[in-house]
Amino acid sequence: MQNPEIMRNEKIFLILICLPLVMFIGTNQGYFWDEAVFLGLSKNIQHGNYYINLYQESYRPPLFPMILSMFYLLGDFLKIIPIIFAISMIIITYYFVKKIINQKVALLSATFIATAPWIIYYSQRILTETLFMLLFTASIFLICLGTEKKKFLPLTFALFGLAFLTRYQAILLIPIFFFYILIIKKTSILKTKEFFISLVIFLIILVPWFYIGFTYYTNPYELYIDQLNNGLINPPEAFQGPFYFYIINSIGIFGVSIILLPLFLRKKVLKNKFNILLLISMIIIILFFSTMERKEYRYIVSFSGVFYIAAAYSLISIEKNFKDRKVLFYLVVALILATNLLMASQVMLYGKYSGQNVMDASLFLQQRVTENDFIIGQNYPVINYFSNANVLDYPKTEEEFTALAKKYNVKYFVVDYGEFGLPDYINEINSEEIAEFGEDEYKVIVNEIPS
Repeated sequence: MQNPEIMRNEKIFLILICLPLVMFIGTNQGYFWDEAVFLGLSKNIQHGNYYINLYQESYRPPLFPMILSMFYLLGDFLKIIPIIFAISMIIITYYFVKKIINQKVALLSATFIATAPWIIYYSQRILTETLFMLLFTASIFLICLGTEKKKFLPLTFALFGLAFLTRYQAILLIPIFFFYILIIKKTSILKTKEFFISLVIFLIILVPWFYIGFTYYTNPYELYIDQLNNGLINPPEAFQGPFYFYIINSIGIFGVSIILLPLFLRKKVLKNKFNILLLISMIIIILFFSTMERKEYRYIVSFSGVFYIAAAYSLISIEKNFKDRKVLFYLVVALILATNLLMASQVMLYGKYSGQNVMDASLFLQQRVTENDFIIGQNYPVINYFSNANVLDYPKTEEEFTALAKKYNVKYFVVDYGEFGLPDYINEINSEEIAEFGEDEYKVIVNEIPS
């Protein structure tokens, strides 16, 4: 069922829905570790290389850095690219959900996504979250359409490939697809020529991944192993959590709209095939990330589109219970959206200066070093990107530090109190503090080693 008023002003409604994403443009003043990695990779892609600093970070999926490299001359305006991806996801969600379910669910789904605290946050960061959300959510829609009309299967698997080139966790689309066709009894699809063509397209799209795997590693599988070894296995204590981490932190991850999700488990709701697909997706996502050692909000946020659509469907499914109290229904919706926007504002303001201190320290060093010089520091992606110098990590002992500094003629080292890996001997090193940025536990100090 479609609302004539909304249909007449559909584009205006979508513009209004997307406003929260553009309200915070320019809020963030610094750059995170991963942001500097992607920026560094995108810069080096232009020179035919896929690594940063001392041949590091080549395991990263290549699609996002490739996109950034095409727009590298935009400079700081690169920050609008994740916002464009987020807005695209909202628009695609609206039109697909309207086609598959109805306009009310579509409008509420799009609104939940646009006001989601962490989606707003990551839309302001040069990270893969919004691109992956766009590709993953679109893939879910096409799984639904592709199982009904085989002509959509090649496009479905093309999106699978692009999602995989954005984040390796996109491999979850494969079990989602197979469990779905098994449950709805559409396994006959696997015998069609469209499915065979789809597999060929999927493998062709993965060519950049194969190339990187055989160029910088012995085989492509080692890219994923390298990623596991870089923090996913035996992560720092701050990133560890119990199996039920994502359940107990669900409101912190999704905002208050997630409290509607239990309504989605009702029998009449799951008579809809698309809702079955949403449920399969949510179960596989939660189970997969719950078994991983490293726990972070951002892992689930990247898949959150299906959760918001399910929450929107849940609320609309009980709308008839408010038949004589429409005002109350709209107040519930307004309260959810207002609370989400308040959470988004707090998240944005809290993280406004994250990464700024080490960026400022790196820019300070840029005037003192060349691209052939070496610096010692923890956050090598940011320091390398903004100073253009090579960055060595801190060794385990003071003796090793002295030997490393002598070997590479190191003149400066950066002490970042907001990062992990700061050695115990840091205050014992013979050096002079020449610059300090920030304060308290997030301050960054630049030290000079006497000649």
